[in-house]
Amino acid sequence: MNIKNDIDVIIQNLKSSLDSTSESKKQLSGYTIQLGKQEEQIESAINLWEEMKGQNVTPPQPITASGVALTYTLQQSSQDLKTYVSNQSWTNQLQALGTTALTINSVAASGASLSYPPGYRSQALVQVNLIEERYSQRSAISQKLYAIDQSLGQEYDNAWQTLHQATQDPTRSPMFLMREVERRLLDYFAPEIELRKYHSLVPSDKITGRHKVDYLKSIIKPSAQTAFLAQEQALNNIYALLSKAHSPGQLDIEKTKAFLYQADALIQLLLDSF
Repeated sequence: MNIKNDIDVIIQNLKSSLDSTSESKKQLSGYTIQLGKQEEQIESAINLWEEMKGQNVTPPQPITASGVALTYTLQQSSQDLKTYVSNQSWTNQLQALGTTALTINSVAASGASLSYPPGYRSQALVQVNLIEERYSQRSAISQKLYAIDQSLGQEYDNAWQTLHQATQDPTRSPMFLMREVERRLLDYFAPEIELRKYHSLVPSDKITGRHKVDYLKSIIKPSAQTAFLAQEQALNNIYALLSKAHSPGQLDIEKTKAFLYQADALIQLLLDSF
């Protein structure tokens, strides 16, 4: 048994799996765009027919007869598509892929833990162990944001979804969206009227991020003081980091992920502090 050969095979198989998974994601993103176009076409047709009904006009009978026939066909096609994408076998395949990917990560983590010398800190091992934790945290954050405002939760979910869509530039949209989530959440916990009162600001005074953070420090619950103060500078910096989406040229996907993960941690901090 040649362990080095085994490792080469594992890496080769993982890269092949990544290529197939990425291609599947790309295909699904393309389908989403097509379905979005079809949604708009159907919605615009509804609006036009409802307008004609409201105006009490009477199109020629061959037109309405054709419309009836086509809408029956469209209705059946849309129901068939819904049945197809809801097929349990497709769901099972996706779950099987997820289970296997999770297991191979556990195997890799075990191999690294048993092989590296004591005290060795592997950044790759840290990343492997963080994936499940991050997705669980993301789900918890989403639920709390939905409880505050449904549109805030949707904006947060959309930031992460657009990161994983196969677009030409998958970095700017998620950063813009996450920046907006941060802004709205700060406004929620530090409303303008309270900020102006606390800092004795007149209407012409501009409110800054520092004003918001200083106000939040004054109302934070005692049990969260230490954690909040430790991240005070990060709270001041995160908006500027996410604003890098304005920078010209392609943004690095890994840096974008790092900014989003940092934003996640700060959002969680805010949600847990009040």
